[in-house]
Amino acid sequence: MLVHRFPPGAPPGGDQPSRGQGGPGPDWRITCFYVDKKHRGQGVARAALEGALDQIAHAGGGLVEAISEVTTGREAPGRFLFSATVELLEQFGFARGRQVGKHAWIVSKVVDPV
Repeated sequence: MLVHRFPPGAPPGGDQPSRGQGGPGPDWRITCFYVDKKHRGQGVARAALEGALDQIAHAGGGLVEAISEVTTGREAPGRFLFSATVELLEQFGFARGRQVGKHAWIVSKVVDPV
């Protein structure tokens, strides 16, 4: 898993999909999320996401964003699942913000600091 932290007060930019959309930009973005085929369905992604959100909370929290794919009702090719599934992220409290492709969404969640 790769998580990127934006510097405080970062200006709107092309690498930040939610900026310029009428709301605040993310403090964090989950940019890459990969589980090898041999280990899928064993809770690896869930454990990685839980760990990442815990680390974000300990680092001060903030708005976390990911771009992910909806998989309900279809078999999504693995190459599209570089940031987990929308369904998994929603189980952790992420909400769909903006659709950016046929099945792709920007999802976000505010993580409280601990």
